[in-house]
Amino acid sequence: MRKRKQLRAVLECWDAGIRNGATRRQMMLRATSSEQDRSFLQSVISTTLLEEAMEWIASNLAPNDVFDESDLRDWAEENGYVQEE
Repeated sequence: MRKRKQLRAVLECWDAGIRNGATRRQMMLRATSSEQDRSFLQSVISTTLLEEAMEWIASNLAPNDVFDESDLRDWAEENGYVQEE
């Protein structure tokens, strides 16, 4: 619940700035520091999101669900695989 409140506060601040006549560029110039960004992301988004997404993809999808056939063929050829006839 805390994460949603923090995210809502950030979005409301951005929206208020735009409604009060600030341009998108002006709002970006008011950007947060790297430390603030890191803190925000850690509190709102799981720090393991990418790893969890990759694990889910590997467990639930076949390679041809993720890559198109030409990319798979190119990868196979570049890695020494030979197509059977």
